[in-house]
Amino acid sequence: MAGLWASRHIHHQTSESRIGEPLAMGQLSVYADRSPAQVDVERALVSMQSGREQRIRQLAYAIWEDEGRPHGKDVEHWLRAEVEIMSRNHRG
Repeated sequence: MAGLWASRHIHHQTSESRIGEPLAMGQLSVYADRSPAQVDVERALVSMQSGREQRIRQLAYAIWEDEGRPHGKDVEHWLRAEVEIMSRNHRG
């Protein structure tokens, strides 16, 4: 019975995801053994992570520009931005 549910769920999910984006074929095996609620939670976490990375990327770019666009300091700028974003999140 679970196999039938999974195949119907996968068929439904291949045409459109819960957030309106098509799923890639490689994602089918990742979501096949999860409930719809688990998939929703995982997608929300991925979305949150993407937003966090985007904020870090933007701040790291601003730091790079403020320092005169030096070469070879990308990791330092990323880490500084990451620490700043994390401290902002903890301060509320």
